[in-house]
Amino acid sequence: MKKLVEMSDYYNLRFGYCNSESESDFIDNINGKLNIHVAKGYDEEENSFLLIYHNNNFMVLKEKSFFDSLDILANSISDLNPLFAEIAKGLILSIYDREDYGINTFSPKFKEFYFEARETDEVNEFSPCFFSVGSVTNDCSNSKIDLNSGEITLEGTLINNLSDFYGYLDEDDTWVIGITKNIN
Repeated sequence: MKKLVEMSDYYNLRFGYCNSESESDFIDNINGKLNIHVAKGYDEEENSFLLIYHNNNFMVLKEKSFFDSLDILANSISDLNPLFAEIAKGLILSIYDREDYGINTFSPKFKEFYFEARETDEVNEFSPCFFSVGSVTNDCSNSKIDLNSGEITLEGTLINNLSDFYGYLDEDDTWVIGITKNIN
């Protein structure tokens, strides 16, 4: 049985690594298997839900914050790409919050290497680096998500999951956060 809730604040958190051989901009250097898609949902009783799609898994956290999922997401990214193990938690929280708090708190030895950029900046200006490209769509009007399956309905169109939802609505803002340092 479907349990649909209204969606809002749809985030895409995309991660990558660049070295001296990397070219082009941050978007062209994203490692898609590391992507995290996040949205908020609200039911008719005004209960809040944090909705997360990562590594082909859909999580629903009722009355929880993004911080409550941080350990699970950091472990998953570290398992998918061990290079990120030392900075995953800090980078994930920093890109979601759009500030250096995550890096400063969970990866403090890298705080002096923290940077902010635009998605279209050339990566060779920052290499070597670990980075994340974040984006948000605040108004998800007419979007409902099924808490059981993760399927989204947008004006009669059925969308498989939060990852596939990307591109259906315009982003309100995009940003890049990273660390310019080899992890040793």
